[in-house]
Amino acid sequence: MSVRRTWRACTAGAPAESHEFHRPGREPMTDLGWIVTLAQPAWPGAEFGLMSHDESASLLRALSVEPDDVNARVPCFFGRAPDGNGVDAVSRR
Repeated sequence: MSVRRTWRACTAGAPAESHEFHRPGREPMTDLGWIVTLAQPAWPGAEFGLMSHDESASLLRALSVEPDDVNARVPCFFGRAPDGNGVDAVSRR
């Protein structure tokens, strides 16, 4: 199994203001106010997110991994890792 994309999030009180500190070499991919996602144009498969909150989630996601074929290789999941972080396997098609 190979990995197509990874996404790592860090909490930030004000993501829109914090992204300039984390931006060198990265471009904003999305900016929803409560979350800003940054990636390097030369390697867009490694994304970095700054997130303040997600009102619809009881657990904030800290890491997402997109394998080459999430349905054939691993079960889709979203859960709490032993360290308390939210982790999921995703398929974005």
